[in-house]
Amino acid sequence: MYSAWLPYAGAIIFAVFIFIAPGLLIAVTLRQRGIAALGIAPILSASTVAVGSIAAAKLGVRWSIFVPFATALFIAAVGWAVMSLAQRFGWADSYRWLGVSEQPVERAQWSSRVSWVTYGAIIIGALLLIRQVVNGIGLPENLPQTYDVNFHVNAIRYIAEEGNASSLTLAAMTGGDEVFYPGVWHAFAALVYMYAGTSVIASANVVTLVISALVWPVSLMYLVRVALNLNIVGIVGAGVAAASFSSFPLVLVFYGVLYPNALGLAIIPAAFAMGAQLVRVCATRYLSSTSALYLLFWSSIALALAHPNTLMSWLLFALPLIVIRMVLQCVAMVRREVPVRQGILQLVLLSLYPIVLGVLWNIVRPLKHAGPWGPKLSDSQAWGEMLGNASIGVGSILIVISAFTLIGAYTLIVRKDKGRWVVASWLLVGLFFVMARSLAWEEERYFWVGVWYHDHYRLAALLPIFAAPLAAYGVQTAWTYVRTKLAEWKLPAVAVMTVTTLLFVGAAVQTQRSHPMTAMTHLSYANYVMTEDSLLLSTDEKDVIDHIPEYVPQGETLIIQPYTGSSVIYAYTGYNVTAKHVLYTPTPEVETINRGLKNALTDPKVCEAVRAAKAYYYVDFGTKQVDNVFSNQYPGFIGVKRSGVLTPVYTKGKVGLYKVSAC
Repeated sequence: MYSAWLPYAGAIIFAVFIFIAPGLLIAVTLRQRGIAALGIAPILSASTVAVGSIAAAKLGVRWSIFVPFATALFIAAVGWAVMSLAQRFGWADSYRWLGVSEQPVERAQWSSRVSWVTYGAIIIGALLLIRQVVNGIGLPENLPQTYDVNFHVNAIRYIAEEGNASSLTLAAMTGGDEVFYPGVWHAFAALVYMYAGTSVIASANVVTLVISALVWPVSLMYLVRVALNLNIVGIVGAGVAAASFSSFPLVLVFYGVLYPNALGLAIIPAAFAMGAQLVRVCATRYLSSTSALYLLFWSSIALALAHPNTLMSWLLFALPLIVIRMVLQCVAMVRREVPVRQGILQLVLLSLYPIVLGVLWNIVRPLKHAGPWGPKLSDSQAWGEMLGNASIGVGSILIVISAFTLIGAYTLIVRKDKGRWVVASWLLVGLFFVMARSLAWEEERYFWVGVWYHDHYRLAALLPIFAAPLAAYGVQTAWTYVRTKLAEWKLPAVAVMTVTTLLFVGAAVQTQRSHPMTAMTHLSYANYVMTEDSLLLSTDEKDVIDHIPEYVPQGETLIIQPYTGSSVIYAYTGYNVTAKHVLYTPTPEVETINRGLKNALTDPKVCEAVRAAKAYYYVDFGTKQVDNVFSNQYPGFIGVKRSGVLTPVYTKGKVGLYKVSAC
């Protein structure tokens, strides 16, 4: 299975390049080095794609690899100018309304002992995640058999053909008005498709692999280094922890499939780290106040256009940072470390944060009916799932990583460490996860968890963002405790180190071989592998798609029923289809065809519509549908093969391609 990915090594390297290079250019311009630069590179690259795609569309410039780099140059140049002015007027970092402490800014190094340990920890996490994702996807050309994949893979080809990756117009692909759809993931994937020579489906899987195995551990490591005081053991533990939770990234690899959400959550740790540095509630500061504020502006755009609920997640779960900062300001005023007038001004400014959050809370959310998921458990059962990092759908907890998480949380609280906000944010995510699992509709379920479509999977995916740093701290604490106890037995230092290392290596192996992790991997693979009775696209249906170019002239539109999986014909072949997603707005001609195709011999309006749409071919993928809710939209297809309207062109099993011979 792994060897099947080797021919895609060039595409993977290219994907790594576009996820890192534009953002790294900005970071280096703002004098960041080492993990301080690498850690923020992915979220800044996402911002160049988010902003650049919209700007290019407005300026009439086609989407290409040059757009994010041009945007990166603009952001870097403006940032350099802002920092130069701030330093000239003494505002860069000494302006104390952002915090009372004089915690200095540290300069990370590209090459130092701790830097190389950090890189090694990222590589460990990446290798473990590559194993998980490859086992979960299978072959690079496998298509997830899920509801949303129609839109996502079709959008990749649509961007490449139209030259427009703007999130403000991407939804126009499905007909109707040009409306917003978060398109940063699709823009990245389109670049891989356009420049790496891979298929649309393989491009999607390559981007999924890079987001899971590179973007996520790099961003997480940045948060860990900023938020907590970790030694070498803790840093290595963070690398393993990045790959030790079944709820992220593995669940979002196959559930939905939620590609945009996965990207947003992979880059969000860097935004939390920037926020912690801005309000100076962190162990290490790499960014001055001005730099942090400037980069957070662009990062917030990246989160919003990756997926709006990641922006809201960041705003909500960063709230403990604001609360802690406000408490520290009050204490500083009492101790006369800050003048009362200045302290009150600081508190007023900080209090604007929850006000803005409250306003956005009622605006940035989907409609209620967009998320049908209801409560499944009692609140006590849900808390058990949260604390045990239970794999939803598998029914068992992750014992080892959960134990380290709890140890880390307890130690941070007892030691009154600056990283206590991580515990608070973790518990806050847990609270909303519990509400998603247990809160009834009549208890304002839409108000509390509607931002995430009432979906507990999306909230479960947020937990590792804070649980992983806590687990790393727990590993560090446990390592110190075990070594101390073993040393008390008067064992030689070599023996102490050997025994301790073996114990923790064994624990690391258990996190990867536990039943929940392996079961979730198998569940993911089952959602990707194509069989003769796959939910979205079967082997017979794929065979029909492969033969379409042999029989259908270029420029034709294929009549399809999207719930049967036939929408992906566009992604595979480039032939236009009457519906590129299950949720779409049909043109009047397509609406006429959908409702009356079987009557083409008796109703002249049907053939008029067929000619207007240039849709002389019909694809029949049977009656199995990924969702049956709207199947009544297509009465014209019921019994159409018996109506004398169609002539078989190519069939395989019970599915096939037909010519609308009546027209």
